[in-house]
Amino acid sequence: MASPDTGGTRRAASYAKMLNTGFVICHKQRAKANVVESMSLIGDNTNIKQNESKFAVKSALDLGLDDKNIQFVDIGTGGLSAQELADRNTHGVPLEKIESMIASHA
Repeated sequence: MASPDTGGTRRAASYAKMLNTGFVICHKQRAKANVVESMSLIGDNTNIKQNESKFAVKSALDLGLDDKNIQFVDIGTGGLSAQELADRNTHGVPLEKIESMIASHA
């Protein structure tokens, strides 16, 4: 599921939840009105293992993105500890789960 812009994010998230799938947001840089200079897809890869990225790449190619422009960027923890991430967590993910997620990607 993809939202063409940030304005459609809630709608895309709602449909993705109903369809039990993930979603991405399209971030477009415009050179001028109605001219897209570049576009990035922003998505949550929390539950995607490294070897499962094939679906995301296929989706990007289906959207017409050039394969040399497809990158997966992992922002990591931003230097925050598991406890600090748990304190900021709004989804009720237990501290132990956050610790195991960090450990599995170390």
